[in-house]
Amino acid sequence: MMKFNTKNILSEITFLMIANAVILVHYLTPRGLPVGFAEILYLLVFAMGIWFLRQSLLLLFSDLVTSFTMIIITAGTNIFYIAAFELQYQAILSFSLYAALAGLTIAWHTNGKRYFLLLSACVIALLILIHPTGYLALFIPLLWITYGRDAWKKKIEIFRSKKLDLLLFLILILSILIPVMFIMKIAPGEIPFLDIKLPGLFIFGSSYIWDDLLSFDHGLLIYTPSVVLPLVGFYFLAEKKPIIFFPVFLFCLFDLLLESCWTHLSETHVFGQIAFVPMMAILAIPYASFMEKTISMKWWWRAILLLMSLILVLHSMIQSFQYGPIKVAQPKMHIESPKTA
Repeated sequence: MMKFNTKNILSEITFLMIANAVILVHYLTPRGLPVGFAEILYLLVFAMGIWFLRQSLLLLFSDLVTSFTMIIITAGTNIFYIAAFELQYQAILSFSLYAALAGLTIAWHTNGKRYFLLLSACVIALLILIHPTGYLALFIPLLWITYGRDAWKKKIEIFRSKKLDLLLFLILILSILIPVMFIMKIAPGEIPFLDIKLPGLFIFGSSYIWDDLLSFDHGLLIYTPSVVLPLVGFYFLAEKKPIIFFPVFLFCLFDLLLESCWTHLSETHVFGQIAFVPMMAILAIPYASFMEKTISMKWWWRAILLLMSLILVLHSMIQSFQYGPIKVAQPKMHIESPKTA
């Protein structure tokens, strides 16, 4: 007799709901955009990103926590708006690749199989090519499970025992980057056929960070207030999973600082701050840590925090539909007379 596998069924249903909701809104909302292969590929990349995110979170958290986190990441940020109303390949593709990299890193450190590390190399090489700060992706496998002296010793032992794997890892990254950068003459973060351009000039140490966080035009904290949840989640992550806290926190901190060094970061006419969308794939871990702690609390605290999360999600969704290119047909109040010659 065939048995129906109900393991992680809730997060699977959540994934299908998110993917179908974005597709329906994308095609049913008047946008004035052409419907073609490019849009289909774009939506497919987004769906794969959400699926990778689900797989990564399930390696660390429960099915219920993963489901809540997927909803908050998608609907509580500007990812829903970008996926449903825009064609921002760089942001969505980078988000999907970072989600895949997180899962591959966890899998390699869990069982040590070589193909997980080699797949990580492919993902990192692609991130370096399509994103101005994609080289930060190297921090994720390099710093994973490093917290304290004992953790660093264990990490060094892993590297010593996997010398061939690490050599193949570096060779694979270079074999992808060198032909593209020198033969096709494509600069990292600026790919013409994907219409990806660098956001101005990179000025190290520039002070655009407060503008990127608090600007009423595109500030992350203004248009994506749900990021206060992972800020609290970092505390719970450090308390319960310190070996994961260190690489996740450092990556998000460096990404925030380096992204804010680009002079024209705010000149994308898109709802919210698009530059930090890829980081959401890694920030999903402290998001999930916050939800895990919330679910384990007493019922009144759980109700308050879940209600607050719901309000933040509704706030983001309302902004998405207000900012989105929705055209409501106005009823005609009179009949126009025919033109006379």
